[in-house]
Amino acid sequence: MASSELYTQLEACRREAGGLFECWVDGVSIQVQNHDGGFFCRVALPGRMGTHNDQLAPLLRLVEASLMGEDPIALAYDRQKQRACLVRWLPADVDTTMLVATVENLANQQAAWALVLAEQAPRKTAGRPAMPASLGLGLLHRGLMNG
Repeated sequence: MASSELYTQLEACRREAGGLFECWVDGVSIQVQNHDGGFFCRVALPGRMGTHNDQLAPLLRLVEASLMGEDPIALAYDRQKQRACLVRWLPADVDTTMLVATVENLANQQAAWALVLAEQAPRKTAGRPAMPASLGLGLLHRGLMNG
């Protein structure tokens, strides 16, 4: 989507009460919802996840850096879709240029988080299949007895 088109669509969302803007970047939905009092901006992170500590730990390690940045983005959990999301709340008086910057920032943050999460995902080892212990011991025992 061209920057001018993005600006035009976000301007329409900004002016319409309850307006919703949605665009897709690399197969990922980025949404801006015009609520009373401000704008709720959201992008989902890849993969479904539950609320187990081992699934949330990698995400929580990344949150502090996002909150301390120039454009603070928070981590949220969409219980209905079982997905972690990056969210940002902007005040109602924000201009369209800031909405454009936020959409671009969410796209960049989502891509960065997706890479980090992919690196931290447990890797499946492609080793040889495990041999049952009894079979292995039997062969070892016969080798010792015959040798």
